Amino acid sequence: EGKSTCAKDLSIYFNGGYCPEFSRCYAEHNKIKLESCGISEIEMFIHNQLRATLSSTMNNILTFVDGDTVTNLAYARLLLTNEKYEKLVERTKDFYFSGFHQAFLFAPHEKFISDGIRNMAAPYEIRMATFQTMLELYEEHNVPYTILNGSYKENFEAIKEYVERHSWSKIL
Repeated sequence: EGKSTCAKDLSIYFNGGYCPEFSRCYAEHNKIKLESCGISEIEMFIHNQLRATLSSTMNNILTFVDGDTVTNLAYARLLLTNEKYEKLVERTKDFYFSGFHQAFLFAPHEKFISDGIRNMAAPYEIRMATFQTMLELYEEHNVPYTILNGSYKENFEAIKEYVERHSWSKIL
């Protein structure tokens, strides 16, 4: 849906920080599919995503984060057994959702161009199930979010307007 490109472009537009999705970088670097990751790797993703996010926000309070811990929890909820998922949640509960002002979720579209890292070439129903899982997790953890369902340009403009409306650009 263009989330990674949008986060990078917004960080450039606002001269803000950018924090990539750790699990995606890890999968690309190690040439693996995220679907093949187990509990220890997902736990490592959660810890490292939080560290990267905190580091980025120390350098720039207005940081656009490509993927957060809920992304990794959503993968875990869909990939692991319930027992392993609950174990992961218990082991990582102190590493969630630190300092986020607002999350923006890009709703899945029927047509999608796979990045080759995640199973995004999967049927729309599977991508929608992942999206629904992310919504449930944001609700569970009281993370404020907005669903965006437009084109790349429309989504970019919606986030840009949100940032401008909340005076983040004036803080910097």
